[in-house]
Amino acid sequence: MSLWSRAALLSVAIAAGAVAVSIGAWAQTAKAIPKGWFLHEELAPTLDLAFYEPTHVSFSVSCTKGYTDAVVAFRPEGKGPDGKTPTKLVLSRGAASVSIDATGQMFNGSYVVDGLTTMTPALADLLQGGFTLTVGGKEIKTYATTDQDRAHVEKLTQACRS
Repeated sequence: MSLWSRAALLSVAIAAGAVAVSIGAWAQTAKAIPKGWFLHEELAPTLDLAFYEPTHVSFSVSCTKGYTDAVVAFRPEGKGPDGKTPTKLVLSRGAASVSIDATGQMFNGSYVVDGLTTMTPALADLLQGGFTLTVGGKEIKTYATTDQDRAHVEKLTQACRS
């Protein structure tokens, strides 16, 4: 499968998986909704690591086990501009930084910014150790990994580097 085909497939998985399916599957019982990082493995070999806010999934990384291609997506609350808007997603902590060419667009009533990248050691380190997300030059949020969800993050980063 070509890089572009996998990217398109992963892009659909991230938008549908992290934003719609994940919330729908967990919303049946409010106390079952994860908080923070959670790894969805039900569509293996595709893995989806999602960060759960109280009202929605705000950030996710999807990949296929054994491949280094990964789709990184951010979903802010509220609506964004109509049409596709090129932008940059930047994950950073201290001197470490990963910049991803991304596109923002409305998808099923939600604004999603996503881009294709590679699960490099630098990206894996940022996901495992926490990072600040910048979108289009604007600092948005700092994501941290707690002891409770560290295994979810490590499992994704290891599966997508082998």
